[in-house]
Amino acid sequence: MSLLSVVAASRNDGHGLHLLPRMQVFINGLADQVERFEREVELVLVDWNPPSDHRPLSEALTAPAVKGFTVRVITVPPEVHSRLSISENLSFFQMIAKNVGIRRAQGDSVLATNIDILMSDGLFLDSTSPLVDRRLYRTDRVDIAFDPEVTLDADVLRRSPAIRIHQKNGMYSPGEGMRHEQVRGAGSLSRVALRNPVDFMRRVVRKVDPVRYRRALISIFRLPQLHLNACGDFTLMTRASWAELRGYPEWEMFAWSLDGLLLYQAAAAGFSFDELTDRPAFHLEHSSGWAGESGAAYLERATQRGIPVLGEVELIEVANTIWKGRRKGEWRTNLDGWGMFAMDFPETSLPAVSRAKSGQR
Repeated sequence: MSLLSVVAASRNDGHGLHLLPRMQVFINGLADQVERFEREVELVLVDWNPPSDHRPLSEALTAPAVKGFTVRVITVPPEVHSRLSISENLSFFQMIAKNVGIRRAQGDSVLATNIDILMSDGLFLDSTSPLVDRRLYRTDRVDIAFDPEVTLDADVLRRSPAIRIHQKNGMYSPGEGMRHEQVRGAGSLSRVALRNPVDFMRRVVRKVDPVRYRRALISIFRLPQLHLNACGDFTLMTRASWAELRGYPEWEMFAWSLDGLLLYQAAAAGFSFDELTDRPAFHLEHSSGWAGESGAAYLERATQRGIPVLGEVELIEVANTIWKGRRKGEWRTNLDGWGMFAMDFPETSLPAVSRAKSGQR
């Protein structure tokens, strides 16, 4: 039977609303599916720079005692975090933390995800089945409401109505339609033009900004058309494929867009892509993060705190550089030691409790 390693990273700092309940539901949801479908999963949870005034994750969470389900908690201590630039401004280097877990994963396949994600049953079954090497698997993300006072039942939450759906071509809101639409390729551009020809021509003939048009042409016509939306919540490959790519770019900056850059690297390396969009991942809604309306302000706050951000404009430029260098193999961003592999970090497990008692302590 194939072993799936699920890798996520966090710290007990109260990020967003109901952080610990969201994490516990994430853990319980995995354990529930392992038990129902008799699959084998290890959860590799990286506790990055644990705050001294809060319990470490290994003491704040529990793991349901389920056959085939194990949890490994790897702690990257503050003294390691402090060696990185901007460590005083940024307390959590998400992609480096995920790489720490990915590099130490033991499964045949590795899913990089986040601590407030539930997989649909179909997605879980696909993820725990043998995968194809040099293929990257993606899916849509469905945002759902979460209130621990209402329910902590993962199965109930999976049946919740969608608030919004992050699809390849944009963000869909029930009752409102597609918002923040991504124009990728000539076909997509034609559909946008035909939907509202007058508005399209008005936008085309307005004052020309050569830089903006250049980037638009690169994005629409040159770069591969990838499912970038919410890709940090579900990126699945074989362990050998992660090793070939050397994980996420380990740039010491805000994590925004670094997850998407990995997809461009995979495309430049000649990987194929499989979009499992009829089997979504569910995201427990909270008060912090990207939700379209607050996205610009979210990134602006990071910039004001002195944290470098790879915005969408910069992402296009970097992706274009990687794509142009693909024939020369110039698409890697990390060295062989990615994931801080030369370092030994403390590792423990979560206290095992019965399914009936599993929850936040």
